Amino acid sequence: MNYFLTKQVIYFKFKISPKIIKLAAVIPVVFFIFFIKGSKRIPETFIVGVIGAVPEEYLFRGIILGKILKLLSIKLNNKRMSIIISIILSSLIFGSMHAINLMHQPLLFTVAQMIQTFGLVMLLAAVYIKSGSIIFPMLIHFSLDSMVILIVGYSKAMMGVQHVSILSTGIMLFLYTIVSVGVMANKHENILLSRL
Repeated sequence: MNYFLTKQVIYFKFKISPKIIKLAAVIPVVFFIFFIKGSKRIPETFIVGVIGAVPEEYLFRGIILGKILKLLSIKLNNKRMSIIISIILSSLIFGSMHAINLMHQPLLFTVAQMIQTFGLVMLLAAVYIKSGSIIFPMLIHFSLDSMVILIVGYSKAMMGVQHVSILSTGIMLFLYTIVSVGVMANKHENILLSRL
């Protein structure tokens, strides 16, 4: 469908560097720790992780963020501003998509989830822009979804909780924003932008 509608190129290739090798070595260790906690949930963990990470990253970072970034980089002469606006717009779209969860969870929890998701997605967008490969946001998204399922299980994760801390939601948004800014402030090239 992407080929016929948007024709947005999605980049999968990446260069292997020592930093990538170190990061890749951490993932199995983290999964082993959570495996001990929730080893009976391994099948649902991988299914939910893949179903959440692959299509969502392909659509929202690959197609939507990529298309917005391409359009804004043509219209604006300011690369930095086109990156910031693209990240915010695509993150707002993805965060607001979670309003559908109102069908099975309380309003306050859904709003908190939308705010935290907005923050996380800014980070995923920054990683995609910096790395130039959709693989990295997919891996991060897969890892986070998988860890939640390993810890609490699918049914509890889908039910949500009945109480929400506004403070913790604000802290999570702040942390995601700081890390996103840190990723974007890195002096390395914005590989995705150079490919557009």
